[in-house]
Amino acid sequence: KHSWRVMRDWAKLAGVEINFPSIYHPAKSIHAMRMACSLADDQVALKTFSKAAFESYFGAQENLDDPDVLVAVANKAGLNGEAMRTASQTDAVKALLRANTDEVIARGGYGSPTIFVDTDKMYFGNDQLPLVEATFLGKI
Repeated sequence: KHSWRVMRDWAKLAGVEINFPSIYHPAKSIHAMRMACSLADDQVALKTFSKAAFESYFGAQENLDDPDVLVAVANKAGLNGEAMRTASQTDAVKALLRANTDEVIARGGYGSPTIFVDTDKMYFGNDQLPLVEATFLGKI
């Protein structure tokens, strides 16, 4: 009960909608992560898709594990969802996701969000975002 309240408080502070937990929790996010990896060379599109996927799951309580939902989410965000789905099924994108996962594990990461600043300073959790910002700005 406490965790859900704190999560709602963080969402309110961040100005994002949250309706959690949903009937789809916990969700497997493999399809969403692969679709995100399909955009690795376009950081603007990656940010757009990531934001839309989070809003879909945490705000609208849509099924993040359903590729059709993800295609619709991408399309609604102005991206080509079907092209992303096709790319997400390629060996190259699957290998990129595996490599990204292996890298974060090797660096000591253990969940999301894990954020590294200056390659070796690891922070975990949205509550540590002020520390990420301060480190990035050279204040600590």
